[in-house]
Amino acid sequence: MRQMPDGRGKEFEAMDDETLINAMTPPISSAIHACYYRSLGQASVPWNIKSVERFIQLNTEGKGKFFGEIAPIVMNDTFHLFLWENCDVSEGHGITYDIYVWGLIGGINVIFSRRYFWKMYFIRGAVEESLELKPMTLRPREYIF
Repeated sequence: MRQMPDGRGKEFEAMDDETLINAMTPPISSAIHACYYRSLGQASVPWNIKSVERFIQLNTEGKGKFFGEIAPIVMNDTFHLFLWENCDVSEGHGITYDIYVWGLIGGINVIFSRRYFWKMYFIRGAVEESLELKPMTLRPREYIF
């Protein structure tokens, strides 16, 4: 019987770049498209943040179809939060948007949150408290006008 991967990244660490891109593209495509079209703009994948970061970095290098740039916001030993700027949801046709990507180091869930997602006030305080971060650490740097 085949054992399911646990999402913590060991199965992805063994993959070369092309295999990783091929394995992760369908689920991550689903997540970023869901964030783009949903008014609440959040989705997740059941993987470790380090594996997803590797996937996104490969895309920023032109090895995938989403391109963009990474702008780190919080990167510590417990938690990573960064902005994936100019993520291309149109497979090379120029429709881009910015999306927050965040998760716990060693965790098995990565959240994608569309930029301006209600300023993340619904969960920011609880997440900061549970991760023992300073208040307002996860406050998005922009405002809705």
